[in-house]
Amino acid sequence: MSKKLKEEETIEQEDLGVVSPQEDDEFVRVEDLEKFDRKPLDLSQYIGNEVMVVSVELRKGSYGKFLKVTTAPVVKEPIELRASKIYGVTEEGEKFGWVKEGKLDLDLKKYKVGHPKDLVGVKVKIQTRANKEGTEFLTF
Repeated sequence: MSKKLKEEETIEQEDLGVVSPQEDDEFVRVEDLEKFDRKPLDLSQYIGNEVMVVSVELRKGSYGKFLKVTTAPVVKEPIELRASKIYGVTEEGEKFGWVKEGKLDLDLKKYKVGHPKDLVGVKVKIQTRANKEGTEFLTF
C-alpha cells in the first residue's frame, strides 16, 4: 500500500517498495521481479509497415513536458510492440505549445493535420531508430 509522505518525513529501506497494479488487481513487489533470458527481436521486418496512431499523451519528464505519440500494436507476440515518437513541448508564460517549424510542426504538416490531437487515427510508416546505447526501437 502506498503512503504519501510530507517533505520532512523519511522512511526506512524495508518500507520502500514499488507496486504495479495488474489487470486482476494483484500487485507485484519489486523484490519478486526476475530476470528473463530473451533474444533480441529483429525490428527490421516491421520497417515500412503502416499502422495507425492511437494516442497522443502530454507527459511530464525530468526536463519538462513532452508529447508521447503512440501507435496501435505493430505485433502482439511474443511481446506487444508499438511505435512511438516523443516531441518536446515549449512553455511560454502560462501557456504550452510547440515551436513553428520545429520537429512537431513539421510532422503535423507531413501528416496534414493542424494540431497534435488530430494525429490520432492517422496512418504512419514504421521506422527504426537507435538510442544512445545502440538499442533499436520502433518509431515513425
